[in-house]
Amino acid sequence: MTQAICLKCGASKLGALTPCLKCRFDPTTPEKKARSIVLSSHHMDATSLKNAAKAIQGGETIPIPDDLLAGYAETVANTPDPRGAGCFAVGFLLSLGAIGVAVVASAVSFIGGRWITGLCRLGAGAGFV
Repeated sequence: MTQAICLKCGASKLGALTPCLKCRFDPTTPEKKARSIVLSSHHMDATSLKNAAKAIQGGETIPIPDDLLAGYAETVANTPDPRGAGCFAVGFLLSLGAIGVAVVASAVSFIGGRWITGLCRLGAGAGFV
């Protein structure tokens, strides 16, 4: 998982585009998302991330080259948010499939269990129990 630094408070977090668990800051604009990506383990080593966190906690602004920031901001602006409706639809359909498999497995287990344990007997006069 990507290690990142919160732009607002400098706390360490998992994922560059996730909300900060400490201060609840959520990068929502393309520029803030781009800054969050640059302040992640995809671009900085562990020591640089720690130094950036200390600088942000001290009130400093981390300088990011304009061309790098603009490139990521453009990419983020043109990329659909994975937390949108498409992701929900896929999750919903997968959930329906899982429920279907569970229902079939339960039915097979119940019928098979009754047959194996002898609760379902066929014989002269016994019928189904």
